[in-house]
Amino acid sequence: MVKQPPFDSDRTYFNRDAKPWIAQNRTWTPAQTNTTLDTLWSGDAAIRALYRAHRTGLNRGVLATFVPGRVTIPLHPFLGADVVAARQNRQVPPLRNANGGLLVAPVVAPAIPAAPGIPVAPGIPAASGVPAAPAIPAPGTDQATQTIAAPASAAAPAALANPYQFDFWPPQPWDEDPDTSALPSFEELQKNNPLAIKRYMSEKPLMWKEVETRWRGGRFLAAGGYGAAGLWCRIDERNNVVERMVVKDCEMTANQYSIPTHWRDQVPKEIALHRRVDRKRKREDTSDVGFEHLVEHHGYRLMMRRRRYRLYLEYYAGGDFGRPVKDIYPYWSQIYRNDDHFKQLDPSGLLEIPTVPEGLIWYVLRSLVKALLILQHGTTSHTETDPEWKSITHLDLNINNTFIRTDPANKKKAQLVLADFVMTGNPPYPLGEKTDVWKLGALIWELMTCSRDNDEPVREDHPDDENEDEYGEPTLSKISVTSVDYKSNLTENAMFPDPWRFYPSAHRYSKDLKWVVRNCLHWAPEARSSLKQLDRDIEGYISRNPMVMNNATALLEQSDDPFEVGRRFRKHRR
Repeated sequence: MVKQPPFDSDRTYFNRDAKPWIAQNRTWTPAQTNTTLDTLWSGDAAIRALYRAHRTGLNRGVLATFVPGRVTIPLHPFLGADVVAARQNRQVPPLRNANGGLLVAPVVAPAIPAAPGIPVAPGIPAASGVPAAPAIPAPGTDQATQTIAAPASAAAPAALANPYQFDFWPPQPWDEDPDTSALPSFEELQKNNPLAIKRYMSEKPLMWKEVETRWRGGRFLAAGGYGAAGLWCRIDERNNVVERMVVKDCEMTANQYSIPTHWRDQVPKEIALHRRVDRKRKREDTSDVGFEHLVEHHGYRLMMRRRRYRLYLEYYAGGDFGRPVKDIYPYWSQIYRNDDHFKQLDPSGLLEIPTVPEGLIWYVLRSLVKALLILQHGTTSHTETDPEWKSITHLDLNINNTFIRTDPANKKKAQLVLADFVMTGNPPYPLGEKTDVWKLGALIWELMTCSRDNDEPVREDHPDDENEDEYGEPTLSKISVTSVDYKSNLTENAMFPDPWRFYPSAHRYSKDLKWVVRNCLHWAPEARSSLKQLDRDIEGYISRNPMVMNNATALLEQSDDPFEVGRRFRKHRR
């Protein structure tokens, strides 16, 4: 027996009103009906208000009856992605056509004017107001939407016009997209297909209105979930390198393309954040050391019809930070494979196994804290502020997103540079400065323990009830620092105990370094250090122990740069 009103839920009144109408006027499956109603309910506040008024009104004991005032029902059903978009943005997404594609014609990026070298897009003007929705046709007409009446107890509102706003996109007209038909798919590149890589690097950088006859693909760098990246060089008539850059080629999913949270200032979020940093970097009054540790970008190319864009970035010849430590980790990985075995090892023998130098770790900490201070506050100053700065949370700090800038004139002068400002996704809870502090602590914990294969840092004070020590007490085991069962702050017994339990490599580092890392990894965000406090702690330690920085960057030095400006160009596969 079908349950009759009154109902406890506004949504139930809406479903019982809309489903019979859809059954009579549409040929949808039950799944299509539910998906469409989910989308409308999540995206249209006016619909929710109408049915809330009915549930709380005098007539809540009966189903809604029809009065003037209308609710739009699309001619074609929404898709699952539309439900997600409506829930995230609280507005109805674009209508669909009979094939499931977007009914609304796409809207095209403005011309990006040429500039010396690589073009940098100018500021994009704000979008104009969204036009009113068209009149709603009578049933049976070949239009995108038809309507059902509003419930009786609601006041008669104006006709609802779901505003299909895409003002987060660049305004019309869009630039013509370049021909990318010769490019291999990103899936082929992710598989390291040699022929696909060769085809990819044989193409041009595809800059906007730039003569590219002298640009050559030099080296394929990587492919991943974001897309692909390669090094391109501009050569002179003698085949010598005169300019070089990394081309980061990104493809947006349909979901990312149509949701405002993936856009800023009418360009994809990653582009907008690079522009924000570089505008501040290039201001005449800016000389902040923190910018030295953030990747430089030289421009971009939007390909709106292909849901694709390219970023043109500085090339860092030293590679990522994984290069100098990759030869150290395997020693410890081999030892850690058998806990019982390595605990029997002679401590003096363990001292012969190399670790990441402490001076380098302090240098990494100092560099990345400066970079994160810029992203969060627009300055590394502890006293000055930039009221116009909008904070940026990196969210994906790791050794593969940190690169090494080398100086051709001084091989011993190397710097760390943080890249990849954007991690895709929209977490359900707010993330901010303390999230990046935790990620920084996790990176340093990894360097100290040489445990790159671990998913995340662990605490070492978890009682193992299934095993006892010689005194009949439970032995201690490892558990993630993110475990909700252990919300207490990290103590010396919980992380980096003395004597060591699981990570002998960490035993070699100073108590000050261990203390700093523990203060980054506490379970509660409010218990973690702020970036400014970290900066004070790091500078304080280095000022008290200046010798620790002697040769701190020796591992970062790069002996050779095959694509150095002035050298003869030679293509490399990898």
